Amino acid sequence: MSAVFAGSVTANNSASEISPKYFVNTKVYPNPIGKTFNVEFSKRYNGYFNLQMIDPVGKMYELGKFKLKPEIGNTKIDISKLSLKPGIYFLRISSDTGQAETIKLTLQ
Repeated sequence: MSAVFAGSVTANNSASEISPKYFVNTKVYPNPIGKTFNVEFSKRYNGYFNLQMIDPVGKMYELGKFKLKPEIGNTKIDISKLSLKPGIYFLRISSDTGQAETIKLTLQ
């Protein structure tokens, strides 16, 4: 799946559903990040999820809503179209089923 919002996401996915309460073992790399970075989900997760970047004063940058399926949980994020200054940000990952996680990122 590929979509463009304030940023863009490319995800390669396949089928089968499991809905745990929280995302676990989600990895973001590289960190510090540049204009692109990868989010790697546990292969157990699927469904719709939202991505937001949040700056230290609370301003949110919507990256979009996407479909994630298990077995291929690597998602490439492109934030090159956002006007973000270097510093600390938070990546908020949330799903329609109540899964949620916030990961601290450093933008170079």
